[in-house]
Amino acid sequence: MSGQVIIYGLGSAAVAALNFVLFAIYARHLRPEDYGAMSLIVTACSALSMVGMLGMNNAVQRFFFDAKDEAGKRRIWGSGVVGAMLLTTVLALAAAAAFRLLAGFQPALAGPAALLAFAAVVPQALLTWLQDFARLQFRPWRFALLGLAQAVIAGAAGLVFVVHYDGGLAGFFGGALVAAVCTSLVAAALARGAWPLTFSRQEFVRLVRFGAPFVPAGIFIWASGAVLRWQLAHYRGLEEAGLFEVAWKLSAPVWMLNTAIGQAFSPHAFRLRAEQPDYRARLVELLHLIGVVTLVAAGGVAVFARELCGWVVPVEYVGATLPCAILALAFYFSALHQVTALGIAFGEQSRLIAVGWGGAAAGGFLLALLLVPAFGAAGAAWCLVAVYAGLNGFYLFHSQRLHPLPLRAGPLLVQVALGLATIALAAFWRERPLTPALLAQKAGWCAFSAVVLLRWGGADVGRLRGLWRNVTAGFRPRRGAAG
Repeated sequence: MSGQVIIYGLGSAAVAALNFVLFAIYARHLRPEDYGAMSLIVTACSALSMVGMLGMNNAVQRFFFDAKDEAGKRRIWGSGVVGAMLLTTVLALAAAAAFRLLAGFQPALAGPAALLAFAAVVPQALLTWLQDFARLQFRPWRFALLGLAQAVIAGAAGLVFVVHYDGGLAGFFGGALVAAVCTSLVAAALARGAWPLTFSRQEFVRLVRFGAPFVPAGIFIWASGAVLRWQLAHYRGLEEAGLFEVAWKLSAPVWMLNTAIGQAFSPHAFRLRAEQPDYRARLVELLHLIGVVTLVAAGGVAVFARELCGWVVPVEYVGATLPCAILALAFYFSALHQVTALGIAFGEQSRLIAVGWGGAAAGGFLLALLLVPAFGAAGAAWCLVAVYAGLNGFYLFHSQRLHPLPLRAGPLLVQVALGLATIALAAFWRERPLTPALLAQKAGWCAFSAVVLLRWGGADVGRLRGLWRNVTAGFRPRRGAAG
């Protein structure tokens, strides 16, 4: 399993690195308004894909290995593919027609860029199913290489359409469509065990019944981000929405760290509960460790957000500096969900996840009505801080009722206070001219923060050393091993 995790991680890192390089190129040929329109289109496509899937991809993973033979597995997978592809195609056509009616409200949603994006949703859905099939066959290299191939083709086609032919946002989504079609065809040729497709109404109903509850939770998660982008575009214009999107991309390293922690932590947490009598205390230690590691990364991004912005994008994107710093703090709170929601999982009350996100989406909408018109992209970023922090409170309340942990408030309060102080300093330093003295002050604050977190943030220094030894041991040859 660890080998597969490394492969999946390498694939994701390669795609992220490629997209980071492409972003620096696209930023010189697309305007901030284009990124604002891109944000609205992408959020609409994400909602379309989520509803078109109906959670059946999750259901297939649940039932796939219950089948007694290959024909049964193919029937389960085929029923999900056929149902999802038909529904996704219908929704894509309906969305393209519906968004044409919105030309007066938001012209960007009725142009060729939106049509190309909706067209790309269909082959992208097929590619997602084929990649999941590779996962079900325990072929991580195929999964990772397909994702990388799609990113390479999309980048090459996008550069041709955007840079060479000056196609603007339509050229960007045209490249995405070409990549989705080509990669899905390659994936279909490789997935020989999946053909021919077989459809069973009984299996389809079972998949929908199991997968449908994932849709409301996904919709609430989507809405919490989509509402901010729509309100930014409505109250402050596409340029401000584009700055928020750029800030999100610049703070992506912290989000990627969250993803890696989540992938590694979940099985470890359930194994601790099954095997270790003192698992509750260990989970609290992990909560503090996750907070320290994520806050160090978030603080680095926040403090050096202006330098990062100036290095990656042109000067007109400097307005993304403060939102980038605030989003890094929001992702710190998001990382804590790995532990604060554990009691809900242990108590098998997953409906509370959907309830929590429903409340978070509603609260985020109301808060955005106050902050977005006044503060623009920075206000939207503070909305996400409030959403993720509020979710932690909701999860902790229910987790402590269902499966209490011996939490200590002191280390978490130290972490939160240090994070807020870092944002305040980042806002102060943003207005000062960039000099060697300023860089020294920023480096000094980062060092001070690390010392405070190691002393009072709840992280056990001995545990950190042990973690480092365990990580490096995986790359050292074992003595006396055969062969």
